[in-house]
Amino acid sequence: SLFGDDHSDTVAVPTFANCEPWNAIERLRKEKEVIGFYVSGHPLDEYRFEIRSFCNTTVDQLTDLAPLNNRDIALAGILTEVQHRLSKTGKPFGTFTIEDYTGSYRTSIFGEDYMKVKDFLAQEAFVFMRARVQGRFYDQAQLEVRPVMITYLSDLTEKLAKSFTLKLPVSSLSEKLIDRISDTLAASPGNCPVKVHLSDPIGNIQVELPSKRLKVRIHKRLIDDLESIGITE
Repeated sequence: SLFGDDHSDTVAVPTFANCEPWNAIERLRKEKEVIGFYVSGHPLDEYRFEIRSFCNTTVDQLTDLAPLNNRDIALAGILTEVQHRLSKTGKPFGTFTIEDYTGSYRTSIFGEDYMKVKDFLAQEAFVFMRARVQGRFYDQAQLEVRPVMITYLSDLTEKLAKSFTLKLPVSSLSEKLIDRISDTLAASPGNCPVKVHLSDPIGNIQVELPSKRLKVRIHKRLIDDLESIGITE
């Protein structure tokens, strides 16, 4: 066949199975498996509102705990390398790695704190974690991150959001914009009260107006729709 004298039939092109396309999370997971990092996005993109609103720390800050000593921190990420184990004395504890946009950090959780959050410690879970940076029990000079609360990112806004505030400069207001905002908010009914923060930098005036009736459910599509018309929350 090297010189073209092979008259055998041509091999048919293989056909691919007709499968449902991967969702965004599955696609990103496969990217990480194949090449070791995400290409088309990051799994935490779905929760950028929660991260922006409720977190005060990123994982890369945990590489040096001294500036965080005796502080309460809040961060979000994906759990990996999760293990539920028993100590030498037979007491249960957990170890896990939390990963965000900036890096990854491995820590452990023990005792009553572990029992409170063990159900949230699952491989590839999207979580919000509150923790305390403090000295270890047997060596106060050696700092550690002590998790005290973990919950799913998907439940965070409903649990913690007390209100949803829209920030608008007075100069941007128009009847058309007000109608678009009203329609967008009305399309996401929920239990979170809405407020409008109006500002006038020229007159150095700021006013916050709470809605008496309108309440919304905060989710990614609502945030995206508001940002598409130039509204920040």
